[in-house]
Amino acid sequence: MQPDDLVPDPRVAQEMGGVRLITLWRWSKKKELGFPPAIKINGRNYRKRSELEAFKQRMASSKEVV
Repeated sequence: MQPDDLVPDPRVAQEMGGVRLITLWRWSKKKELGFPPAIKINGRNYRKRSELEAFKQRMASSKEVV
């Protein structure tokens, strides 16, 4: 099993179209959206790359607006 890359939230926000960090927090709170949960390390939030890619795929194939 390969270790999963962790992506810092500022990078996640940039990859998600330049959204603000508060948007990531809101998406995390909206459970039905299925946004990957944050992993807190030394006071900073990270997300698993594999979960982010799966989320992007779901959103791309869905008509749901984030």
